[in-house]
Amino acid sequence: MKFSKQMKSGMIAAGVAATALMGAQSALAVSVKVDQFVEAKDPWGMAAMKDREEVGAASVDYLMYSGYACLAYFWADMARLAAEKLAAGTDEEAFYKAKLQTARFYFQRILPRTRAHVEAMLSGANNLMEMDEEHFALGY
Repeated sequence: MKFSKQMKSGMIAAGVAATALMGAQSALAVSVKVDQFVEAKDPWGMAAMKDREEVGAASVDYLMYSGYACLAYFWADMARLAAEKLAAGTDEEAFYKAKLQTARFYFQRILPRTRAHVEAMLSGANNLMEMDEEHFALGY
């Protein structure tokens, strides 16, 4: 619970930074990720309390989602710093412009992958657990 609150706070801060540096589209992306993370975590947690297989079935997607969300925070922070350096004047202008462009790329092309992880996480354990154990030994 504490981790989720810290992560949500960090993601909100990232959203604020993204708004200032990369425009509303990137801020919306971060905001959506915060909401998706909180919304997905609760039903998954409730299902996991009823069936322990839910934890294993969703764990990889949960960790992948968390990684993408954490990287969104770090990219927003790097973009903030790059914008500050550019505004102050720097001899490394190309480097900091590339940072901003890469942050935009992350928010527009990489971060949307979290949608698939949320869907997979919430799909339940049945689609994994209904396969008979002997089917794993067919030698394909």
